[in-house]
Amino acid sequence: MERKKKPDPDSDSDSPSDVDPTIKLFNDLAIVDQAVERIINLYKGRETESWGVSHITRSVIIALTLWRHFQPLEVCLAGLFYGALNDLPRYGHKSLVRDTNRRTARLVMEITELNAPGGVKDKKLNWRARKEDVLARFPGMSTEAKMIFTAVNINYLSSLINYRRDNGRAIWSKLNASEQEMGWYYESFSQLLAIHYRHPISAYYHKLLSEAKAERLFKW
Repeated sequence: MERKKKPDPDSDSDSPSDVDPTIKLFNDLAIVDQAVERIINLYKGRETESWGVSHITRSVIIALTLWRHFQPLEVCLAGLFYGALNDLPRYGHKSLVRDTNRRTARLVMEITELNAPGGVKDKKLNWRARKEDVLARFPGMSTEAKMIFTAVNINYLSSLINYRRDNGRAIWSKLNASEQEMGWYYESFSQLLAIHYRHPISAYYHKLLSEAKAERLFKW
């Protein structure tokens, strides 16, 4: 299939005011369709489940969450490719720019837990250290990055709630963090949202966390 040329969000040409909204919608949908096809190919032969949800499904749901909150194309693409950057060993910044565009790549690098100078992945840090790092960076993130990161956390928290419902407390022996550590992380993020990002999507996160607490998902 011949690849369609993607618009460069760093360019001043073809601004939204110059393009008919209907044409822009169809163009965006064509780009999203191509991007989803790319995600499927990236995970081919490596498709595994994370908390009961496949990596492809998770990526698409995050992108759809952003789309439902009326986010621009580049933000939705960042949500779609977030997992690929974190999950796939040889998938880095250059690959991300190639598959999306420079603005999307910047947004993904802004929120990734593998962030390091030059866009180099660093998996040497343990779970707690990685979470502390990304939480410390959250207040200084761009508005778009905060939106994407919130959508990512909504997806993971929702998956965790459902995974626990289906499998009981046995799930904790399969995860790389304890009930106490997970509780600390999601509560810490909730506190950051209350101060640094007041948006309808944040209200949904708080509601989801309350649901997790009501079901005693974590140990506090």
